[in-house]
Amino acid sequence: MKTLALVTKPLDSMPKTWTALALKSASVIVLTQNGVYNTFEALKAHGFAGSKDVVFALEQDVSGRRIKSNAKLMDYAALVDSISVNDKVITL
Repeated sequence: MKTLALVTKPLDSMPKTWTALALKSASVIVLTQNGVYNTFEALKAHGFAGSKDVVFALEQDVSGRRIKSNAKLMDYAALVDSISVNDKVITL
């Protein structure tokens, strides 16, 4: 079962045990809203075991905050496609 995790806020503001359960099951991660401030290292520290290849950041949220992200950028159309092809979506 493919699971998409939408990370909408900094992981440090959430309980680590709860985020670890959610991120362990994620096959794809999309950083949106204030979640774009998270780094790949933070995702790993909170239990994500995947590679950087499956971590994306919403392009509009990154540019709107005038930051740089090490994640691959994704637009809204690609986000909708990703939501539709995954079996489950978790929002953090």
